[in-house]
Amino acid sequence: MRIFFISGLLILWLTTHLSAQQYNFKTWNLEDGLPQSEITCLLQDRHGYLWLGTLGGLSRFNGFRFQNFSKEHGLSSNNIRCLMEDREGNIWIGTTDRGISLYNGRKFTHLGEKDGLPAGGITSITQAPDRTIWIATSKGIASYKNKKITLLPNLPDLPAQPYSALLADKRGNLWLGTLGDGLYRYNGASATRFSLEDGLTNKIIYSLLEARDGSIWIGTYGGLTRYDGKSMKQFVPEGDLNLNRAMSLSEDRNGAIWIGQDGGGVLKYDGKRLHYITADNGLESNYIATLRHDGSGNLWIGTVNSGLQRYTPSCFLYYSKLDGLKSENVTSLAKDGNGQLWVGTFDGGAARFIDGKGFTWFSQADGLPGNIINDLKIDKTGKVWLATNKGICRYDGKQFRNYNENDGLIYEIVNSCFPDSGNRVLLGTNEGFSIFNGKTFQNFKIPGGRNASFVQSVFKDHQSRIWVGTRTGLYEFRDNKFVSPPELQGFGLANVCAITQDRFNNLWIGSYNTGLLRYTPDAPNKRTAFYTQKNGLLSDGINSLQTDSLDQLWIGTIKGISRINLLQYQQKQQFRPKSFTVNDGFRGVEVNSNSIVTGLDGRMWFGTVSGLIKYLPFYEKKDTVLPKLAISNVLLLLQKTNWKDLGQPVNPKTGFPDKLTLNHDENYLTFGYQAIDLTHPEKVTYSYMLEGLELDWSAPTRDTFATYSNLSPGKYVFRVKACVQGGECNQEPVKFAFTIEPPFWSKDKLIGMVLLVAAGVVFGFVRWREQNLKKINTRLEESVEQRTLLLEKKNLEKEILLKEVHHRVKNNLQIITSLLNLQSRHVTDPAALHTLREIKDRIKSISMLHQRLYQREELSCIDLAEYVQTLCRSLFASYGVREDHVRLEFDIPTLYLDIDTALTLGLIVNELVSNTLKYAFPEHRKGTLLIELLRITETDYTLTISDDGTGLPDNFEEKMAASFGLQLVSSLVKKLHGKLRFYSEGGTQIRLQFIIQPQ
Repeated sequence: MRIFFISGLLILWLTTHLSAQQYNFKTWNLEDGLPQSEITCLLQDRHGYLWLGTLGGLSRFNGFRFQNFSKEHGLSSNNIRCLMEDREGNIWIGTTDRGISLYNGRKFTHLGEKDGLPAGGITSITQAPDRTIWIATSKGIASYKNKKITLLPNLPDLPAQPYSALLADKRGNLWLGTLGDGLYRYNGASATRFSLEDGLTNKIIYSLLEARDGSIWIGTYGGLTRYDGKSMKQFVPEGDLNLNRAMSLSEDRNGAIWIGQDGGGVLKYDGKRLHYITADNGLESNYIATLRHDGSGNLWIGTVNSGLQRYTPSCFLYYSKLDGLKSENVTSLAKDGNGQLWVGTFDGGAARFIDGKGFTWFSQADGLPGNIINDLKIDKTGKVWLATNKGICRYDGKQFRNYNENDGLIYEIVNSCFPDSGNRVLLGTNEGFSIFNGKTFQNFKIPGGRNASFVQSVFKDHQSRIWVGTRTGLYEFRDNKFVSPPELQGFGLANVCAITQDRFNNLWIGSYNTGLLRYTPDAPNKRTAFYTQKNGLLSDGINSLQTDSLDQLWIGTIKGISRINLLQYQQKQQFRPKSFTVNDGFRGVEVNSNSIVTGLDGRMWFGTVSGLIKYLPFYEKKDTVLPKLAISNVLLLLQKTNWKDLGQPVNPKTGFPDKLTLNHDENYLTFGYQAIDLTHPEKVTYSYMLEGLELDWSAPTRDTFATYSNLSPGKYVFRVKACVQGGECNQEPVKFAFTIEPPFWSKDKLIGMVLLVAAGVVFGFVRWREQNLKKINTRLEESVEQRTLLLEKKNLEKEILLKEVHHRVKNNLQIITSLLNLQSRHVTDPAALHTLREIKDRIKSISMLHQRLYQREELSCIDLAEYVQTLCRSLFASYGVREDHVRLEFDIPTLYLDIDTALTLGLIVNELVSNTLKYAFPEHRKGTLLIELLRITETDYTLTISDDGTGLPDNFEEKMAASFGLQLVSSLVKKLHGKLRFYSEGGTQIRLQFIIQPQ
């Protein structure tokens, strides 16, 4: 006993409190969908779902939302005590008062007194290697095997009493904890009891765990005991024993043991010492009921009356006021030659920070001109330059020297500073750009108004070029003038907050709410590339940029940090950022301007609106845990389908058939699927394809369903894969095979029988018909000849009349056009002239249709390809656009349409091509206009009008709502039962999906 006491004292001496360290927690409570605030047990199933037992029912969590179950859904009781998943995937739910509920993925069944269980509650359930289920009941231990419950008899060495915890180890032993009678080990034949004299910390046992090394951990009242198969070792935390009750145990992927205490928070034993995590570190409550690690390394914490928490190990350390920050809004960072970090804050002054020792603060009282620090830089001589809201300040290690408007500075609010070679410092202010040589200021205004002179960032590149970022864009300061690079004019740069350069001489320019620009001014063609959220950035609001010693570009945004590998980018020109958000431990979220600094060995420092953050690369999780993916549903005609009622054999686990065979008219299917990622559910994307219909995977999407309609008879396989940030996907997609049968009248047997019967009938009547055919044929030939002459005469009259109608309609439309031309000569309002011109173009498209019809022999239909080409060339002439200026290309197969459909499509093409000619190629910009038609199925078509022009404007949706032409197009699209989508990537692409019923 003395050995155990000394061991406990040694552990106490090694114990480390980290009260100032804020851990990466996320919390869910009743407002987020929990059924009840006390979480009694946790379980992650084989599909990745997290199950929660509460005193208000059962809940299943997919990372986004909770699906709750209660007695109304089939539970025997809402008071859940324990959870266990067996080898077949069934969820065992032990209740405090009504036995066991069993969930097989589709429905609940019950085990109670009628099945052999004693009345009352269940405290613990476990499964042995031989698949036997062991159950702790109010009257002892019961086993479940071969669908039969057997109550273990009262043995001399294993009394029939209540047990608090069960554990079936890998060797086949059953461990049983009690609330006052110590610990039992049962091997199936006899039992061994362990008590205080054997090394137990306490005879009151709450939890049991078998570690990966085979050791048994016992959570007791007031401490923890480890049994290695030979002896026991005690771990006794300091403090009140009443608060150190080890209610739950869990092992992480590194072998550390985590202990949830009823009052003492969470303990972590890493093999050397105990680490305390309490409400001071971010826990919602120190009263912990249950712990569970998931497959991604997250620790899930069920509290007593404070909901659910998730702890995610992080490579980010967070510093707040608890660590000595006077203001958590860190606005600027710099590092001096001694490796010391300088920190500027909003209204808290500046500090010199030595990691492990703390902050030394400077404020207005110490000589700073103001406590709002916008930028910090350190020159080659070691002097610290501070840009403040009350001028520029220089600190030489002993005293501050301040400069403001009275000393010649152009404006006192200084946003950015950059020490140049020699004694010069480049300064960006709210009213212009200044160069300070140590004695005097040389000031410059930027042409273009106040916003142009609002300088937010200054930078000097490797080639000694000076760059100035303002609210209106990026300028090069050359020969005392500001030059806006012409190759950047088309990007709409504004609010340039950050500029940096990598070792490949690429300039990276970050703008607030616009995105990230890469500009290589020394390249032969001065290469440029522009990246936004669509390319994987967390946000278009970029405040800070910094390269590190590992050739990585760090991008500070208003929603977190993104990072790209510059070497891979330079080699492949593929922009694949990796991002870090709150879920990764980046708690500050919004990175401030001038607030990223490179440390040693890949370490980084970030200043955010909510604190200072340190990045430790060796703690970053390198391996990607791919989410578990499963097909969750198969729907017919978008309705919840009872496959049993349709005569289909159903898999009881999934609820839908494994081998699905459908009739020819059951060809409208929807597939539901979901990948469970409990860490980053928002970053999961999906790609899918239907073999038998599609050859390529779909574009990545976050939708969790895919619908296919009008499928032809045949064999199909639906495949889906889940991908995470960075593009890694499940190697083996999940699939679902099904068959659509052809209609019964087309089957070979039926056709053969029909042919056989028909042959018999024909053979039986052949002789009789031979005698009558000659007479009948003679009469018919005479009748047909007379009828044919009559019909030809009538058809000729109808064709002449119909052509005359089309000709007169076309002439009348031309008269209307002429009247509009006359009216246009008397109209001076540009908007009215524009409207008259659009009306003439629409009338002309109708007129051309009638012209094509009266020139054709066939009057009931028209060739769409010929009609569209003629219509587009007419529009080119109307707008005065030459085809050597905008190249016109067509990819439209021959397709004959009825007059109504052709007219509708013609009016749509008229409006969309007119908009392209008006807006896509401003200022005589050259380009290409492509019109292509693709047949998807027998009735489904896609018409695409694409150009490589300027793309859609930012306020396109507002303009679309106000445009009569686009409103007309929307109305015409509905007439075709179609869908119209607009895309803007490298120009504009308008895609019309519509249906043409077979004639």
